[in-house]
Amino acid sequence: MLSTVKPASAGAGSGMYGTTAQIANAAGVVAIGAVFFAMEAAHSAQLALFAACALFALSIGICAVFLSWMRRATA
Repeated sequence: MLSTVKPASAGAGSGMYGTTAQIANAAGVVAIGAVFFAMEAAHSAQLALFAACALFALSIGICAVFLSWMRRATA
C-alpha cells in the first residue's frame, strides 16, 4: 500500500522525489555508458550502440511492468 505525504511535509516529499529521480537518471546514464564503452573496447562501435539501445529498451520495459504492477497493487 502506498502512503501519502501530509500537507505539512509536502516540501520534503517533493525534495525526496526530485533527488531520487536525479540519482536514478544519473545511475541509468552510468550503466548504459559503461555497457557502451565496454562493448566498444571489446568489439565495434556499431555493436556497442546496439547493446546500449537494447539495454535502454529493456529498462523501459521493466519500468512499464513495474508501474503496471504498482497500479494493480493500489487498486
